[in-house]
Amino acid sequence: MKDKKELDEELKAKADTKETHTDIYSNTEYTLEDSNVAVPTEEANLEAKEWVDEENRR
Repeated sequence: MKDKKELDEELKAKADTKETHTDIYSNTEYTLEDSNVAVPTEEANLEAKEWVDEENRR
């Protein structure tokens, strides 16, 4: 059984990966310099909203 430290390290490693091909940030308009936050395009926002709305109808 893994201890807390090992589990925390695994979670951090997974969180550090930047797989953006399946999320709203795959289409970014720009990145804020001071915080390095990606700002998605309007189209990406609309697609994400449509997906959430569709999932909530189920």
